[in-house]
Amino acid sequence: MPFFALSKYIRRYVPFVRGKMNKLIENRDYLINSLYKVIKQRRIEIENTPLDQPLRHDMLTSFITANTPRDINVEKHVDADLLRPMTDKEICGNLLDAMIAGTDTTANMLSFVIYLLEKNPEVKQKLRQEFDSVLGNDLTKPMTLKNIEELKFCDAVIKEVFRHIPVAFLLGRLSVENDKVGGYNWPKGTQFQIHTSALMMRDDYWTDPEKFDPDRFYKVENYDKYLQLFVVRFLRKYYTPPP
Repeated sequence: MPFFALSKYIRRYVPFVRGKMNKLIENRDYLINSLYKVIKQRRIEIENTPLDQPLRHDMLTSFITANTPRDINVEKHVDADLLRPMTDKEICGNLLDAMIAGTDTTANMLSFVIYLLEKNPEVKQKLRQEFDSVLGNDLTKPMTLKNIEELKFCDAVIKEVFRHIPVAFLLGRLSVENDKVGGYNWPKGTQFQIHTSALMMRDDYWTDPEKFDPDRFYKVENYDKYLQLFVVRFLRKYYTPPP
């Protein structure tokens, strides 16, 4: 049940919902505290490892050693004020993102890509031709950032898959100021649920929306940007409500 969509009054004062919310918060705190323990333990292990001994390559180690003498990433593409070691809080937040938003969502997206490519063999063939052109036939050749940037049609396919089957089909937001949406005046503190699946299939935003057509995103300067701007501008004025 999407408890975040309920009003603060219901979450706090309806017994059944309050009990569920309290359990949810208890589980959240347990997970966060467990991650802090893991981070602390790994920091100790790294500090006790001599500089002439290599560290294993994993996400947590990369976070802890970022912008330190043990950092293995020599190229930096961030602002100067971010060239500092990460705090435990920042590391914990990134680990939570990877665990909660970077596993099932990625797996589901790849499943949707395979499904829609099998239903559209002409798109699949065009995508394979791009892979052969950019990457060649040597399967042992490492892929570079330049290669990824050259996969323009692949990028268009992924965008079109997201348009047809959004991984996040519903986005909850809370207004931070009085606003007018859909011809109605809404007071500050109003909760909104944005149905992205419906937006992606509106024929007043998209040309032939039911058609799986990656070309709408491929080598086109002004592809249906109205919807993109609408979503971005709307989300900038709202934030996700707390538990």
